[in-house]
Amino acid sequence: MSFEFDRVCSFCTLTPLLKSDGGIRPIAVGTIWRRLVSKVSMKGVGKDMTKYLNNFQFGVGVSGGVEAILHSVKRVLNLRHGDGSLTMLTLDFSNVFNLVNMSTLLCEVRLRCPFISLWVEFLYGDATRLYLGDGHIMSATGVQQVEPLGPLLFALMLHPLIHHIIDSCKFVLHAWYLDDETLVEGSEEVAKALDIIWGFGSELGLELNIRKTEIF
Repeated sequence: MSFEFDRVCSFCTLTPLLKSDGGIRPIAVGTIWRRLVSKVSMKGVGKDMTKYLNNFQFGVGVSGGVEAILHSVKRVLNLRHGDGSLTMLTLDFSNVFNLVNMSTLLCEVRLRCPFISLWVEFLYGDATRLYLGDGHIMSATGVQQVEPLGPLLFALMLHPLIHHIIDSCKFVLHAWYLDDETLVEGSEEVAKALDIIWGFGSELGLELNIRKTEIF
């Protein structure tokens, strides 16, 4: 009975959606038991984790996070529109939820929110079965996007990179919505941040999506 309950809790059904560029976006949806436990877990650590993520990550625990970033950009542009020394960088990572380095993720969860670490290790400590029709594939990297804990787990994995940037550079504006980043500062500082993202980000399983990375 315990094995059957564990198996039912942990598996997901997989829906492959076609992206506009012809690629595949795999959407994994867990069972009601998995989603329920994850939602309760998120409720238990949400406030502390929002405080830990501080003022740089607007994709977890921030109502209207995208709008908050847009308003901040608009305010900077209004105040500094005549400053020709400023550069704005917007970037995005490729297929990021599916390529997350699991060992890094699990280490961050154990360190930052041990309260839910056993549950997260149960879900992601081993390769997960994703059921597609009558068959299945094994998933050994990444977190499920529609998992209630998914955004938090990704943000925890990403946060050491954000801190690395903060410790090395100074910005007029520095904000993230999960894997979407907006930076505003002089070109040298922006270039320094981009070098950090290229180097340190690859260690976390993050690969820049050049087509969605823009410099203004």
